[in-house]
Amino acid sequence: MRNQGEVRLQMPEIQASAFIREQRAELKSALYETMKQRTDPSSSTKRSKPLIQGVPSHLTSAKPDFKRYFEPKVVALGPLHHGKTGLEETQKTKRRLAALFVEESGTTDEILFERIMQEIKELRKHFNEEDIQVYDDEKLAWIFLVDGCAVLYAINLGLVGDFERLNTKPDQLATKDAKKWEESITKLIRESVGGTIIRDETVSQQSSPQEYTHLLERLRSEFLTGIEEKSSTSTIGKMLQNSAEMPKDWMTFGSIKELKQSGVDVKPSKGNNLKNVSFHRNIFGSLKMPRLRVDDTTASKFMNMVALEMCKDFWNDFGVSNYLCFLGSLIQTGEDVKELVCFTITSVMMKKWLILSVG
Repeated sequence: MRNQGEVRLQMPEIQASAFIREQRAELKSALYETMKQRTDPSSSTKRSKPLIQGVPSHLTSAKPDFKRYFEPKVVALGPLHHGKTGLEETQKTKRRLAALFVEESGTTDEILFERIMQEIKELRKHFNEEDIQVYDDEKLAWIFLVDGCAVLYAINLGLVGDFERLNTKPDQLATKDAKKWEESITKLIRESVGGTIIRDETVSQQSSPQEYTHLLERLRSEFLTGIEEKSSTSTIGKMLQNSAEMPKDWMTFGSIKELKQSGVDVKPSKGNNLKNVSFHRNIFGSLKMPRLRVDDTTASKFMNMVALEMCKDFWNDFGVSNYLCFLGSLIQTGEDVKELVCFTITSVMMKKWLILSVG
């Protein structure tokens, strides 16, 4: 209803430029995706099971040498690294292993391929679609067929040690770096399933079965499962704390060398859960940390677990990332690394990786 004497003027329509129209369309698309996530639980970023996806770019570009931890060195498995240059020889070996698996399992590649094609739509849902959009259903199914059969056959060869069926030795399966191919598909997978930490058998036997999207989740679970001791303060420790000028809620710590100089010793904690870090205050202090076995695969495993924790659809507590940040605060020099080797870390420590990666 118009008021008496009211005059309404029609404003001329402003013609938006192509740029503005494009930006408005993107804004509407972003709103649509946000509303879809609110109403569709399957599209939520808070997934209990993360998608199989590429490493976040901000992690691979964080330091010049980080990218090498996420690239296959000998064999590429799965669609994310399929067709990588420099791995042509092992691609031939994969086909040999896959062919032997099909032959000795009493089936045919046609039957297996058809079964995979029947499930290919569902299998796609386990991947970030942007990472596999270059493959149509047939190409993706064939990758699953060859790589899956090759892995299963290689695991069997590794378990029984029967390489005579290939008429070759393990170190001749690939043309470079003896035994790396065997280790890439057999030892790495078996260790990932079983864990490479010094296992707490009691905890492992009592843990309930859990489904995992891929091996990284299983490996991460092994590193973050087990006993967690609480920090403690004795009566004398409380008296010393109360007499100090530092605020009660203000706690600082330095490198391993600085901690030792201030009277704090480092001891291995019970179990091997990376979260099992505690501080015990008496006349002097005692920092307890889990034991960790380190070898030439540790850097790659830890960096890939960090990449998993950083995936936007994997809701987690950043347990491995927090541990590495804490370790980085303790390690400032090579001397700090030596101290950790003596007290909490077994096997040969890779000083360069620890200092560069967490420092």
